Amino acid sequence: MQVTDIHSRPALEMFANRDVVETRAALDRGVYFNFVGASVDVPVNDHLTLVGLAGQQAFSDDNQRRYLRARVIWQPSLDLGLTLQLRYRWFDNSKLDVGRAYFNPERYQEGMLAVGWRQRMGDWRHGLTAGLGTQQIAAEPFTPTQLLEFSSETQAERYALRLRAGYSRASGAAATNDPDYWYRYVMGELVLPF
Repeated sequence: MQVTDIHSRPALEMFANRDVVETRAALDRGVYFNFVGASVDVPVNDHLTLVGLAGQQAFSDDNQRRYLRARVIWQPSLDLGLTLQLRYRWFDNSKLDVGRAYFNPERYQEGMLAVGWRQRMGDWRHGLTAGLGTQQIAAEPFTPTQLLEFSSETQAERYALRLRAGYSRASGAAATNDPDYWYRYVMGELVLPF
């Protein structure tokens, strides 16, 4: 639900969705979650935008996760499509023993500096984001994180097609006992109006 025009004033978006937890163990057990929350975008000026999100994830195994995310996005030139981003995310969990079905530390935080690029080519809008940062899992020492993501989106009349592919290197040792763990993904969404 879009409350205001994001290009001139703060915009508020509220969301609610249900999804499955996409690990083999969680899929075998049928673990899903409901995620509700709100996000606000505040354009400070033409070059600077602040974004905040607060949410609550209720997992089907009775775990409750509080989630916060913040971003500062600076666009040095409005014509180049480049952005510099400071990103921060934090969550905690009410239930620690989930049978290793999914990554579930008592507390998690990550800070990242990212560079983004967006460009329109014909009917498609493409984006590329690369970032480096640090994470802290519970009270463990900080460790490095990396992100590389490509996205592409098009809209035909009232329908939208969104594609994303990426690589993330974070939380591996705690989640899998593998210090060389990395996560890659390909996602597609078809957005239909109703």
